Amino acid sequence: MGAWGTDLFSDDYACDIRADYKDRLRRGMTNEEAVEDILAHNQATIGTDDEPVLWYALADTQWEYGRLLPEVKAKALAFLDAEQDDDRWETPELMQKRRKVLEKLREKLLSPQPPEKKVRKYNYFHCPWKLGDVFAYQFHTEESEKYGVKGQYIVFRKITEDECWPGHIVPAVHLYQWIGKELPSLEEIRHFPVLVTSIRAQNDRERYLFSFAESSKRSIPLDYLTYLGNIQDDQLFEREEPEPGFLGYEGRAWKIFELCFLSWYSWLVEESKKAND
Repeated sequence: MGAWGTDLFSDDYACDIRADYKDRLRRGMTNEEAVEDILAHNQATIGTDDEPVLWYALADTQWEYGRLLPEVKAKALAFLDAEQDDDRWETPELMQKRRKVLEKLREKLLSPQPPEKKVRKYNYFHCPWKLGDVFAYQFHTEESEKYGVKGQYIVFRKITEDECWPGHIVPAVHLYQWIGKELPSLEEIRHFPVLVTSIRAQNDRERYLFSFAESSKRSIPLDYLTYLGNIQDDQLFEREEPEPGFLGYEGRAWKIFELCFLSWYSWLVEESKKAND
C-alpha cells in the first residue's frame, strides 16, 4: 500500500477504506453490515503491517459520520496503544509527525462523536432501451469533421446490459462496420458485420460488445440518435452476474463515443489492409 505522507489519509489504503465504508452506506447497508462487509473483503490485511491503517481509517470515518461502533473504537485504540504503526516510517522525523497525527486521532475517538449524519443513497439509472433496439447515431463533432464523416450515420443494437459503477444498468451494444449518409433499413442492418471493440477481450462475445458507461438519461445525446426499430435473434441475452474479477465490457462515456468509434474503425481498416497486402 502506498503512503505519501504522515496524515491519516495520506495513504492509499486508508482512502480505500474510507471510500468503501461510504459506498456501502450509500448502497443501503446498515452501519454494522458495512463494517462486516469491509472486514470480510480485507481479511488478507489482518495480521499485517497495514492492519492498524484499516482500523484507524474505519474508526475515524465512522466517528465523522456519528456512527462509531464500540468494537471498531476498541480495535483502533488498541493499535494506538501498541504503537505498531511506528515500523512504517523510515526516519525519526516522520515517525514523530505520525505520532502527533495518531495522538490527535486518539483524542478524537475518545471525544463525543457528532450526531449521526444522514447518508444520501445512490440514485441508480437503468437505461430503458429494450433488447434488440437499433439506433443510428449521427456524427456531429469537430473530431468527426477531421475524419471527413461529420453528418454521417453509424448504427448499433442493444444486445444485453452491463453494470456501470456503482450500480447503473446500461446498454451493451454491437456497433456495426458501417458508415453512411442515409439511414439504412432493418433488413440491411441484419447483414452488417459487427465491429471489434475490444482487443483485450477474454472471449469472442466480449470482443464485439461495448457498453455506454453513463449514470443518467441526461448524458444520452438524443438530438443525434434515431430509433430504427427492433431486431430479435439469438444474439440477444439477459445480463449475467459478473464472474470474480470481471471488469465488464469495453465501455466509454457518450462524450468520447465518436472518437472511440473512429479509432476502432480506423484500426479495423488498417488491419484489413495488412491482411490483404
